[in-house]
Amino acid sequence: SINFHCVAMIGRELYVCSYGDGLYVFDPVRMKILRHYDVGGNNCVKVLQSSDGDIFVGTSDALYVMDAAKGRFEMVPAVEPGFIHAMHLDSQGSIWVGYFRKGLVKYNPSDKRVSAILPSEGSYDISRARVTDITETNDGTIWLTTEGDGLCYFIPSADADGRYDIHHFGTEDGIPSNITCAIVQDHNGVSTLKGIISLDKDLDIYSTTEYQAIGNYYRYGSVLYPDSGRIYMGAAEGIVAFNPDNIPVRKHNIYISDIQINKEDESTSVAEEGHSTITTQRIRIHSSETSVLSIKIAALNSDISETVSFNYRPSGRRTQSNATTGENTITYANLTP
Repeated sequence: SINFHCVAMIGRELYVCSYGDGLYVFDPVRMKILRHYDVGGNNCVKVLQSSDGDIFVGTSDALYVMDAAKGRFEMVPAVEPGFIHAMHLDSQGSIWVGYFRKGLVKYNPSDKRVSAILPSEGSYDISRARVTDITETNDGTIWLTTEGDGLCYFIPSADADGRYDIHHFGTEDGIPSNITCAIVQDHNGVSTLKGIISLDKDLDIYSTTEYQAIGNYYRYGSVLYPDSGRIYMGAAEGIVAFNPDNIPVRKHNIYISDIQINKEDESTSVAEEGHSTITTQRIRIHSSETSVLSIKIAALNSDISETVSFNYRPSGRRTQSNATTGENTITYANLTP
């Protein structure tokens, strides 16, 4: 049997990457193999066509390009050898090359220049990331799924030092697994090792909607989003197809049962007598009145499984990232006005 990793329709021909047996070119109309190429060690993982019409193949050892004059694939010398796990052609004609354990580089086929994607000070380091899929949103932002580093994104404009402001979403931000497998361009679907999630379009307030009863164990980079609006994703059980607009969003009511105001050795409760939850719509607490603020929360819904996690962030505190807890108490210390 042949282990196929990627298929791409280029013109009227189907290019098929096999892991161990090179690259096949197939005529889908006549159902006939037209050509076969040995590419490097024949462990072909990804194939795409550049804006200039050249065919690039990412393999377990390097990036290769078709030399039409010689009729064979040649290694691209400008791109560092390594296990190439993902590739994407962006709107500017650059090829983004994602490695397994070596992060990401940008290759410009027109001038053969390569840019390493290094983090700016304080941003997320993907230099050792195991990239599983790459996409570009309509505003030019580059998004990555990874094996172990969750979701990463950045605007592809380097600072004065040639570095990039890379952002990261992990399980601490509410996604179900740091092993993310494939991503749809407008974030209607991101497959993970623990199901499919979606992203809120307002990235300042990150939210996820876990699609239930669709399955787990999705395949790296296996996603198709045609004009029909249906998303197709490869999984261990086969192909999963769904329309994200037709999947109901599961929402659960969250209640605040108590607020503890702690200052020095004194503790004051804001719980309402005779009520299991706080019904007051607004409670004002000055920072001078407390050094530690504890908020007890609860999700009262019989449909929720025994394991519940809460994703939260104080409204208006945009410099503070989201946090996730499996406990029913959220605590803030050293509050400022």
